[in-house]
Amino acid sequence: MAERVGFALVGLVLISAVAGPLLTGADPFATEVAAALLPPGAEHPFGTDHLGRDMLARVVGAARLDFGLAVAAVALAAGLGASVGAVAGWFGGWADRLAGWAVDLLLALPIYLLAMVLAVGIGNGLLVVVLATSVVNVPFFLRLVRTEVARQRRSPWVDAARMGGAADRTILFKMVVPRVLPLVAVQGTTNLGWAMLNAAGLSFIGVGVRPPTPEWGILIAEGARYLASGHWWLVVFPGLALALSVLAFHLTGDALRDRLARGPA
Repeated sequence: MAERVGFALVGLVLISAVAGPLLTGADPFATEVAAALLPPGAEHPFGTDHLGRDMLARVVGAARLDFGLAVAAVALAAGLGASVGAVAGWFGGWADRLAGWAVDLLLALPIYLLAMVLAVGIGNGLLVVVLATSVVNVPFFLRLVRTEVARQRRSPWVDAARMGGAADRTILFKMVVPRVLPLVAVQGTTNLGWAMLNAAGLSFIGVGVRPPTPEWGILIAEGARYLASGHWWLVVFPGLALALSVLAFHLTGDALRDRLARGPA
């Protein structure tokens, strides 16, 4: 049941990211001051914000940006983490020790502090969100690939490949790494949810994406100013979209991990 829910929610996120504006039929940037702060109704199912913009269009439209940022950050983290982890796990020694220190350092690095430092250096923008989010996700892939490659290195088939004359580089990148890639894909699916949450959190504190761009963190930050006056829909709907997206990728990642553990039917 959880697996089906996860796949269904991921499908909804993907549809929103690809065809968001077509689904709502409204412009997420169009303002109408006379219709400001309208509660959810037939014309505006998610209500309107303080500028009269349709909240449904903005919430659905934000899926494309948040999903795109998450994919870019996780892809960058997976590429860097898997590369370093493969080398560390295969050769061991000082490379493995350096990789272990790097993991400890990155795990202790607060993403918001890192994002602020990057913003000072290169200015606010999407690049800050991608870089900061990717850096904090690198340890997940590095540890996973490092451990799995080290385990594969001690396998009998690796010894047989060496006896057959295959070079270490050939064994690592043409035989071992392809066996590890499915695990990286599963880890990446799970990390997509956290990456979306990180991207929204950075936008919420004003680092990265800037208004009036529809983004879930920005929508929550803008709506929080009106929450005390009873305009709950400004926070609830983008917050719910973010929470369901994180849940979707976690459930899907768990389902893929279980299927991989069971092996082919």
